[in-house]
Amino acid sequence: MTRSLPTEVGQLLEFSRVSLETVSPEVVEHLPEPVRRYLLAARVIGKRIPRTVHLKQSGSFRTSPEQKWFPMEAEEWHSTTPPGFVWQATLHPKPLIRISVTDAFVDGHGFLEARAQSLIPMGSFRGPELDEGELTRFLLE
Repeated sequence: MTRSLPTEVGQLLEFSRVSLETVSPEVVEHLPEPVRRYLLAARVIGKRIPRTVHLKQSGSFRTSPEQKWFPMEAEEWHSTTPPGFVWQATLHPKPLIRISVTDAFVDGHGFLEARAQSLIPMGSFRGPELDEGELTRFLLE
């Protein structure tokens, strides 16, 4: 994806705090055994605790079980401090048709927007119910 950083991503990263904290043996020893084994195998002791993550995705997407799958590519940014994410995807439901979707939870508020050809608004949603839904998505991820 070759677009500039969305405004929501800038906000999310602006609010994120850089961690100087490292994973200590004392923290790991109090975790459940499977988690402790994984972290030790991953050799995280002494490394900084991550506060932000940037992912790139590609695959297939569909809007309902009755629909066909179609190509999708996306970028997602996550922050743990403060909690939030921005998911920006480009969906290709038919040849020459592109739908851009931004799904976000930034500064305690949810936002969902879809645009055809990245220009024509198809829907934009905000409000308390979306705030709750986007927080739930953040916690699940």
